Amino acid sequence: MKETQRIKELVTDYLKGTPSGVALLEAHSLKEKSIWQVFSEDPDCHTPGEVKPEILLTTVQGTLEQALRIAVSFPSFYKMGCGGRINEVKINISYNNL
Repeated sequence: MKETQRIKELVTDYLKGTPSGVALLEAHSLKEKSIWQVFSEDPDCHTPGEVKPEILLTTVQGTLEQALRIAVSFPSFYKMGCGGRINEVKINISYNNL
């Protein structure tokens, strides 16, 4: 199996099989351009109790689809089945004080 095919499968699995992926696709289009922060999966996501802090893996400027492809290539993004998290970075600029 080619690596690009595996990445496509991981992206599809994440978007359809994880709460974070489903919510991400409900809020954003794959072609949406923005700045995206990619966070690691909680390494102990199936155990109730204390949540381990997520680690910022990278920041991507481009489409959500590009961010997803980069995200799933990190071993710590999607290994236990819960998946990491991708957030859109919103930048608010105020020109009132200029």
